[in-house]
Amino acid sequence: MLKNLFFSLLVGGLVVGFFTSAKAQSFEPSYETIAFDVYRDGELFGNHDITFNKKDDGTVDVDIEIRLLAKLLGFVAYRYEHDNKETWEGNILKRLRSTTNDDGEDHIVDVKIMYDYLDIRGTRFSGNRAIGTFSTSYWNRNTVQETEFINSQDGSIMSVDFRPLPKEKALKAGSHCYQAVGDLELIICYDSQSNKWNALEFNVDGYHIVYKERPEGQPKPVLDYSEPEVDEDGNPIEPEEEGDDNTDGDE
Repeated sequence: MLKNLFFSLLVGGLVVGFFTSAKAQSFEPSYETIAFDVYRDGELFGNHDITFNKKDDGTVDVDIEIRLLAKLLGFVAYRYEHDNKETWEGNILKRLRSTTNDDGEDHIVDVKIMYDYLDIRGTRFSGNRAIGTFSTSYWNRNTVQETEFINSQDGSIMSVDFRPLPKEKALKAGSHCYQAVGDLELIICYDSQSNKWNALEFNVDGYHIVYKERPEGQPKPVLDYSEPEVDEDGNPIEPEEEGDDNTDGDE
């Protein structure tokens, strides 16, 4: 269903014109948060929040939280919970630790620099890659200059090519948008002034997923995980009406 969705579908290749030499232009966010509400076919699906903490040693700690929930007839049909902690220095990923519950399927990833390479330990891949390989967290504007990624959900290696879209096809005005092809098929956008990740859209399993920036100061959505009570056969139990105790008050 939506297995391996958001870190198989989030994340370059042939990018021209907007800026040059991603490796020469180290990217550091000028903002403290990125906050998205996530919609599936127009209905609220969850949230994707990123928080940045700049340290005195020049590194940036990045905390990433994704919560997604779909219900059917009051019952939880799908849930996704992802927590990822990364440490970056410029364009260099130095550390990544993530845990994911993908609708009951658990994943972990642990990435760290060992000697002259990145050591990767994940549920779908264990091995190494060159220092400088990006993860699929996609907040870094230089993401679209890359062609190989570490899947932040399960550690697998993904190959992607990002192709710039013309301004008339941008998801948001004043943004640079890219079509991802390869192991991912999506459209991702960054603000042309701040370089902040500000939009994302893709299709999966017949659903259209849209990321919308949450207005500053607005709290993240509260997801309702409650479900109806059921009997021993799994049938929903109808709640009794208030005050109906099936007794005769004259007795």
